[in-house]
Amino acid sequence: MEMGKVEPNIPLENGRRNIAQSMEPSLVSGSTDRHGMDLEEAQAQPRKNGPAGSPSKNRRLTQPPARSHAHEAHQAHEQRPPNNLAAGRQTPPPSPAPPPRLLAVAASSPSAASPPNAVISRAPEPARGTGPRGEPGCTCRGARRPRRPGLSAGNFREFLDWYKDKNKDVKDAFENGQGNALMICSRIRKDLATCCALEVTKVIKNELGDKNFAILVDEARDCLIKEQMAIILRFLDDNGELQERFLAIKHITDCTSAGIKEALFHVLKYHGLSINRLRGQGYDGASNMRGEFNGLQKLIRDESPYAFYVHCFAHQLQLVVVTVAQCCLVIADFFNSLPLIVTQVGSSCKRKDALLAKHQDDLIEMMENCKISSGTGLHQETNLARPGATRCGSHLRTLLRVYTMWNAVVDVLAIVIEDSREHTSQGGASGLLVQMECFQFVFIMIFLINLLNITNMLSQALQRKNQDVVEAMRLILDVKEALQTMRDNGYEPLCKQAKHFCEEHGIDVPNMDDLVGAMGQSARSKNKVTRDHYFRVSIFSVAIDATLTEMNHRFNEVNTDLVDCMSCLNPANNFSKFNDEKLIRLAEIYVEDFTQVEWLLLRYELPTFLTNIRRSEEFDGCPDISTLARLMVQTMKHRNFQLVYRLIELTLILPVATSSVERIFSAMKVIKTDLRNKISDDWLNDLMVCYCEKRMFKSIPDDQIMIRFQKKKNRKGHLPPEYDVIS
Repeated sequence: MEMGKVEPNIPLENGRRNIAQSMEPSLVSGSTDRHGMDLEEAQAQPRKNGPAGSPSKNRRLTQPPARSHAHEAHQAHEQRPPNNLAAGRQTPPPSPAPPPRLLAVAASSPSAASPPNAVISRAPEPARGTGPRGEPGCTCRGARRPRRPGLSAGNFREFLDWYKDKNKDVKDAFENGQGNALMICSRIRKDLATCCALEVTKVIKNELGDKNFAILVDEARDCLIKEQMAIILRFLDDNGELQERFLAIKHITDCTSAGIKEALFHVLKYHGLSINRLRGQGYDGASNMRGEFNGLQKLIRDESPYAFYVHCFAHQLQLVVVTVAQCCLVIADFFNSLPLIVTQVGSSCKRKDALLAKHQDDLIEMMENCKISSGTGLHQETNLARPGATRCGSHLRTLLRVYTMWNAVVDVLAIVIEDSREHTSQGGASGLLVQMECFQFVFIMIFLINLLNITNMLSQALQRKNQDVVEAMRLILDVKEALQTMRDNGYEPLCKQAKHFCEEHGIDVPNMDDLVGAMGQSARSKNKVTRDHYFRVSIFSVAIDATLTEMNHRFNEVNTDLVDCMSCLNPANNFSKFNDEKLIRLAEIYVEDFTQVEWLLLRYELPTFLTNIRRSEEFDGCPDISTLARLMVQTMKHRNFQLVYRLIELTLILPVATSSVERIFSAMKVIKTDLRNKISDDWLNDLMVCYCEKRMFKSIPDDQIMIRFQKKKNRKGHLPPEYDVIS
């Protein structure tokens, strides 16, 4: 038996054992002072005094020992000196410390008045709350383990200690409060997070009231490879402001449309939200979400026919960009070479440091020559990143960084070529360098920057929370006009810009009148065109035409009857598109929200509304429907024109993009990390609600959370009586 260990094979009765069975008779009866006993002798005595025929190690006790031995153990316990560790009041004498497990057994042993065969728990490791030598301390829940110098107590308790040093009231509460009511146990923290999340959700549901709403749903995997579904509510509040509130995140095991529908309905039912009030759906373009016959949107419309589905506009625009990247052979080769350049330049720490150092030298030189200005937030340290098919704006971001770091990228590629010991170890850096220092590469790079800059402005506008579908369709039409203008008048300025860039960086500019193969064909081909025709027709016009065609194909909502009727509410240009018949048709589409009598009244309310708004100075220059709704609430016109305001509400809650849901998954990566990957689903949901709706969470009084926490279960600590009158 090793020092400090208890024999593992001693049988337990219902998880507990007799102290006389846990220690050998000679070990207990032969010691008057438990600190002065030689442990080696105590370990040797059982082998010498054990019953005949029993094994020397790991012997099983089939019968309890004689009562004389137990009585001797009891007498030894009574004769124990008062200043031992079991008393826990005075310092023990300077003698060799016994094993920790035996100290824990002695500390938890019964008092002197206990019967000899008293049953106690088996000695565990020194529990949280015991002293460094094993002496008994506060073993209640939430007790704190004394910290050794240089050791961390964990993020939560380190932060708690820091906050106690900053706040005297908190420090006094912990030092002078009850030791069994510290409220720092993991279960207590989870209960507090649950109470906070319930209060935030209560505020969201009170803000929603009995109004109609739309849902935004998306799925993503967490760090533990669990599929999580985030749900956001989109509605118009009492102030006429368009709100998108995070409702819940739920782990789903069935990613089919039927499984997602069941999980979604379970969340809505749990929060008391009726599916009959659902007036819009916003998802991505996955087949299980947007399927025409078996998708989630179809299954929900079977339950709620007026929950119209809108494919996320930001996703559709990103699909347009991906199509442009593969529209012709030359541009496809360009985007195939771009990730290789990024890999070659940033594949090692040495190359990345060299890239940043050379770019910094270029910036300092340009500042000295007054080519660029310095200021707060300008010219931050950056690096190259690969373009992603699912990341909005990633293609433009990569092109802009290559454009601004051109000299540094070229120098690093040259370093890779020089440092390679063999020609096969350079990884194609020489070919990439030759390809970059070519007029065609520069022309395509600058052309795509100008083209994607137009679509990127639309992407950022679509991702705003208060964006409505009418304004989104107007922005799409503006982008189409800008692309058409670029196709008609943008080629000559583009050529000048490319030639100027080549002259600055020492790149040869070819003669635009030379003959080359058409559409990237070989120079030996009989079908030859001038180089100017090749760049204008085979690259410039093809890419813009592909963009316009794809946008007309993707954004087909502009041709639907629903959006066409909603566009009549646009207040731009003094309600130039206002049409009574189309607005009445919009009310007929939402037949659940308007009765036949209200249809009749709407015919007389619409002309009066238009005349009243045009005469009001507050509505002069009103840009969009969101501003119109807010101004109507401020001027109390939403009460005079309730039917028109109801049409405005139905128009605004129709979703445009699911970027708000994607922000939720970005927050999930902050909360659930690789170091906290075992966090439970309920706790994750509670933390996500408090984190994503932090402004609302800060506005909730602490008293409400304390009362809910007190009512959750009966606890040792209770609130003062005056809290009972708080509702």
